[in-house]
Amino acid sequence: MSIVARNKPSRPTKIIINLKNYGHNIEIAKQLSKSDIILVVKANAYGHGAKELAAYAFNNHNIRYFAVATLDEALELREVLDHKAEIIVLGYVEPYLVKDALQKSIMLTVYNEEIARMYDEQLDGKNSLKIVLKIDTGMNRLGFKQFFDLNSFLKKYNKFHIFAIMSHLSSADSDREFTDCQINMFNNIIKHMGASYYTTLFNSAGICNYKNHYTFTRPGIMTYGYVNAQKHVDLKRVMYLYTNIIHINRVEKGDKIGYNGTFIAYNDMTLGVLPIGYADGFRRNLSNIGYVYINGIQCNIVGNICMDMTVIDITSVPENYFGYNVEIIGDHIGADMLAKMCNTIPYEILTNFSLRIQRYYEGF
Repeated sequence: MSIVARNKPSRPTKIIINLKNYGHNIEIAKQLSKSDIILVVKANAYGHGAKELAAYAFNNHNIRYFAVATLDEALELREVLDHKAEIIVLGYVEPYLVKDALQKSIMLTVYNEEIARMYDEQLDGKNSLKIVLKIDTGMNRLGFKQFFDLNSFLKKYNKFHIFAIMSHLSSADSDREFTDCQINMFNNIIKHMGASYYTTLFNSAGICNYKNHYTFTRPGIMTYGYVNAQKHVDLKRVMYLYTNIIHINRVEKGDKIGYNGTFIAYNDMTLGVLPIGYADGFRRNLSNIGYVYINGIQCNIVGNICMDMTVIDITSVPENYFGYNVEIIGDHIGADMLAKMCNTIPYEILTNFSLRIQRYYEGF
């Protein structure tokens, strides 16, 4: 179901996407890569809006290569991107959809013999399918194994046109020894193939922690303002999430708050109700441990986060601040901080925010 855009939102919860910051991060990725980049905009650009961000990157930062996870994502991108843009589907595509990919000039990833056979069966003598060939260098997810025979593959599947050889780093932000092994394996495989195809290995952590020697890098999370790097990388947050107080409660010491009464007022308190909850992607495990900000003042979440609402302690907030924006993600708190509280990663925080929170794009 599509979300109807309105000039005014139906409630005060909103996501602001700063396109200028997104462009800044793209340029940082280019500088560190010292190569062309394949911009990763899968999962609705990590919750930011794939069509809007891809169009902005294409028109303002000369990005011509994009990667998504599914064919549906690719087809949506093709609606806003010129055919000069190359779109790569990194994941599985049902074989009967190969003709749709061909029609829209979308590249598919081939990562095992069975997928190669099924895609090949969908091609007639007139068509050549542009593919990315994926090699497994130790992540043990998708990819041909290192003993892959390229010559036999090309003879068997002569209707494929290989655009690039790729692999994926599993631990570029946490295990240098294993990452070095993956890089060496990839280099040896490319050398053994003896072919001059484009190559791509590095994700965001790889870009920020290693020196790139390949045709492309594939920056994802870093373009949205987050990365686990061994050195400072001047990234800027792209997503900002705000709401407003919709109701104020005065409670007495000993009163229970919310479902199951998991918070008991330790003093007389003033509480604010926010129109955001776990159905919006505001994680329920932030209950009683998370916090938000009102004009720079930290306000703790009290009680269980509900499906549509969250209660915060505003006892220490001056009453003339009650109409201010409530910062869920902003200058004082980022997705990385929320992730730490939830024992997860920023990727999950960002991609969880549902489409019922209206996005606004600023910073053209």
